[in-house]
Amino acid sequence: MILDKKMMSIFAFIRLFILLVGIALLEPGPALAALEPGALAISRPVAVVPQEGEEIDRPAPVLRPARLRIPAIGVDTAVEAVGEDDAGRMGTPTQVENVAWYEPGVAPGEIGNAVMAGHLDRADGKPAVFWALGKLRPGDEILVTDAGGAEYRFQVVQVATYPYDKAPLAEIFGFSLRSRLNLITCRGRWDRKQRTYQERLVVFSEQVTGD
Repeated sequence: MILDKKMMSIFAFIRLFILLVGIALLEPGPALAALEPGALAISRPVAVVPQEGEEIDRPAPVLRPARLRIPAIGVDTAVEAVGEDDAGRMGTPTQVENVAWYEPGVAPGEIGNAVMAGHLDRADGKPAVFWALGKLRPGDEILVTDAGGAEYRFQVVQVATYPYDKAPLAEIFGFSLRSRLNLITCRGRWDRKQRTYQERLVVFSEQVTGD
């Protein structure tokens, strides 16, 4: 389990709240930090109707991510789209060598926080896809290829570790004016009582455009 039940709560109320306040919520505040990812504003583009004779720039559509590459740690893997389970937890990839993309959010390359999660290890303790994620450093490159073959390049800006029940979900899943990609995995000791690792490792990255 990558994101556990205690970190996820108060779904419907926050979704309604976000719907009502719309773009007024430019940056999530501390009060949202304990809320589940599905409840946070994952903004979609709003249709703009041009005036007669007016031309507007329309961004190229972003397709669902298909592949993730992280050259610095040798990751080159498929991406599975996931939603939430009945308990409101982010789904996990069906294969430990794959990563999960949080489909209710934005896709990598769109404005906002795209989120992917991957397993740290396998059932037998052997390394899984994000075993070496903690070795990333600011400036390292992350590459995402979408279903149409377009590639999006991101650069690591921060690597942080949090207690499993205190990860800043607003910062990870919430609204952003930039195109970001955040990667999540487990870390630390295994807590047998809670049946989870004690920490969450989060790699924050931002899209790099141009040459």
